[in-house]
Order: sequence, then C-alpha cells, then structure tokens
Amino acid sequence: MEPSIHRKKLALLAYPVYFELLAGVIAGIVDTIWVARLGEHAVAAVAVATNFENVLLGIILMVSSGSTVLISVYLGKKDIQGVKNVVKGSWILWGILAPVIAVSGFFLREPIASLFIDKNDGQTLKLAVDFFQISFPGVLVFFAQNISDSFFKGDSNTRFPMKMAIVANICILVLDPLFIYGLLGVPRLGVQGAAIATLLGRMITLAISLFYLGRSRLIQMSRAVHTTGKAFATINQILNFGLPMSGDFILRMVGNMILIGLIGSFGVANLAGYGIGSKILVFVTMSFYAIRQASSIYTARCIGTGHKNEIHSIGRQSLFLGFCLAAFASAILALFATQLISLFIADSSVIAAGTLYLHYMCIYLLALTCVISLGGVFQGAGKSRLLLYVTIIGISIQIIIAYGLSFFSSLHVAGIWIAIIVGTLIQAIAVIFLFSSRASFQGFIVDPAH
Repeated sequence: MEPSIHRKKLALLAYPVYFELLAGVIAGIVDTIWVARLGEHAVAAVAVATNFENVLLGIILMVSSGSTVLISVYLGKKDIQGVKNVVKGSWILWGILAPVIAVSGFFLREPIASLFIDKNDGQTLKLAVDFFQISFPGVLVFFAQNISDSFFKGDSNTRFPMKMAIVANICILVLDPLFIYGLLGVPRLGVQGAAIATLLGRMITLAISLFYLGRSRLIQMSRAVHTTGKAFATINQILNFGLPMSGDFILRMVGNMILIGLIGSFGVANLAGYGIGSKILVFVTMSFYAIRQASSIYTARCIGTGHKNEIHSIGRQSLFLGFCLAAFASAILALFATQLISLFIADSSVIAAGTLYLHYMCIYLLALTCVISLGGVFQGAGKSRLLLYVTIIGISIQIIIAYGLSFFSSLHVAGIWIAIIVGTLIQAIAVIFLFSSRASFQGFIVDPAH
C-alpha cells in the first residue's frame, strides 16, 4: 500500500482523538478558572483531586485500550463473535473495577487526600475530601464513558468520542457556575459543586453515548450472533493488551510526580515556570498520543485483515507525522518561548525559568515523538509489553540523572531538563531499535483462537 494512503488514514483517525484529549485538558482548566474565585485553598484542593483522576484513568486504560485494539482486529477478521466477547468482557471488567474503586475510594477519601495534602493545611484537606465525596462515586460514570468510547474507536470511529468530549465540556462549562456559586436557585456548593457539575456533565454525555452505542453497527452485528460463553476467556486477552499500556501510563505519571517534587526544591519561580511550560507542551504532546491511538487502531485492523506486512510502513508514516509536528512545535517554542510564557504571567523570574524550560524541551519533543508516535504499532500488534520495559528503563535513568545533575553539579534545575532529554533519547533509541527488528513483531497476541 502506498505510504500516502497510510498517512491519510492515520491523519483521519488521529485528529478527532487529538481534540478529544484536548477537551479533557480544557475541562480541568475550566474547573480551575471557576474555582479560582473561591481562593487558593479551593484551587489546591481541585488540583489534587483532578490530578488523582489521572491515576484512575491509568487503571481503566487496562480495559479500554485492550478492547479498542481487539475489536479492531476482530472486525478486520470479520469475527463478530469475537467482537461480542470483547464487548461483554469489557463490561464485566467495568462491573468489577468501577464499584470496587468507587466504594473503597468513597470510604477512604480522607486518607487518600492526606497522601497529597499536608495535614496541617486543614482547610485544603477538607475541601479535597468534599470533592472526593462526589468524584469517587462518579468513577462508575467516568469508567463507563471510557469503555463506551473504546468500542467506537475499535470500529475506527474516533469522531464520536471527540463529539462526546465536547458535549461533556459544554455541560461542565454551563453547570460549574450554577453549582459552585449557587446561581438560578441552585444551592451554593463551592468546591463540591464543581465535582457535582463534572459528574452531571459526564452523566449526560454517557446517556447520549449509550443511546448511540446501542444503535451502532458494532452492537447491531453483535446481537445477530449467539453467545458462546467465551467472554471470560476474552477478559484475559483484554488484560494482556491493557495492563502494559496502563502500567506505562501510570509509570510516566509517577515519574513526572517525582520530578515535580525535585523541581520544587529549586524555588517557586522554577516550579511555576515548569507548570506554565508544561501546560503549553500539552498542546503538542497530545498530538503524539493522538497519532499513537490512530496507529494502534489502524495496525490492529491491518493485522485482522491479514496485512501484517504493512506494520513497518504504518510505523514509518506514524513517525513521519509525529516528527513533522514535533519539528514545527520545536521551532515555534525556540522562537517564541518568552512570549508564550508571558501570556500567563508577568513575573520576570517565572518568565525566565519557563523560557529556559521550553528551550530545552525543543530537543525533548523530537525524541518524545519517536517513543509515543511509533509506539502505536507496538500496541496494535499486541507488543505493548516491550514499550513498558523501555519506559521502566528510561524513567529510572531519567530520575537518577536528574538527581545527580541537579544536586551534584553547577547545572541546578537545568540538570533536570537535561535528564528529561537524556532519558527520553534512550527510550527513543530503544523503540527505534525494537521497531527495526523483525523479531519484535513475531507471535501476535492479536491472533487468538476461539
């Protein structure tokens, strides 16, 4: 198949995923903007609660990412029974994971909040506990939406999840001020109101998603075949895919949290500069993750249709798209880093720190796109375990170098930026090497026998 055809299909799958991912980021920003008027304690509480949700996202990824790839493979093979088993298996896993996390989180909300907030800061701790009181039961909805989206993506429909993410954002944007500040007769609920608004917005979105899912091609075809009782066996296949992807995501989150703690030891200006700079970078890195999802879906479909020989061509085009985006973004950051940071803050020390961070990240982005964009073919081929091993090595080296260069050299905080680059370069080299090796794609998990 011509490379241009692969590029076009990848781009068509990727752009809705990008806007879907971006919508999630914007939802967090909207919450923060509305809560900001309640004071710094409220902002801190919501920041802790929403960041913890990323950990929960990593948990449900073990189901949603696995189901997306398996559905794509089975549709390629025209194996509707396999599709039905994946759908049933995914909902069984939801029925196990979501209630356990929702109930345990609800009753352990105070100890969980205490892990991230100093117990001496009683006001922030109480507000975070209030937020968790609503958000943990909301895990039932949050997880269900992720699984519903995964079915559409498995059918190569990435546009519908994007639309649902936009609907959720609109709902939250409208409901936030009503419940936070008590407008139009609604009780003033403060921080807890933000959690309620988010939950209601997601409930509305989930209701719409399930309505259309029940009428989708995927479910209609599944209803036409009889159940064989192999849904539980399919659960093992889902987890074989999903656990490494989930582990990779959570490991990156943990590594990032460790680095944030290290950055904070070099003063508020550096931490603030990093915070603003990282928010800017999200608009770039989300495009890499969008390509990764598109590549995994497309690779799985090609394997299902018997075109395994297209894997390396898909990988090369994924890398081409990702590298072009990274090069363009790096050029923008190199030229306009100071102006971009200045859009968020006027403090000269923070602007200087943020500018330095973004300049170093120009190199980082070129390495990161190799890891993320190229990773999709590994996920689609059922080889995400290899990516997990690479991440473990890269993040470990990154943290060791960060501590060494920042504390035992004159580089100080710049040592952390260099460590991030070196750790990511090591991962990029490893991923490219594995991609180049034909042995890496022998024995597909995605060729299951029923």
